[in-house]
Amino acid sequence: MADPARADQPANSPANKRSALPRATARNRSRFEECALFQLGQDCLCMPFTRFMEGVSALLRRPVFTHEFANPDVLWAEFCQ
Repeated sequence: MADPARADQPANSPANKRSALPRATARNRSRFEECALFQLGQDCLCMPFTRFMEGVSALLRRPVFTHEFANPDVLWAEFCQ
């Protein structure tokens, strides 16, 4: 539903896109975090590695480097702290 205060702006204007961005970003972050939590408990990779890596980065709120995935128990322990 369009915001009445912005009735003079088209639905795809930059102002309307900016207001929706934080909601979309938060929603994507939670999806990535759910994927990461699922994948950390698996023995085999069940999704594209880039999605897993982005999810773990969102989950830990820091950049996670590729070599850190060699020992997922350390990542899990960091999450549980």
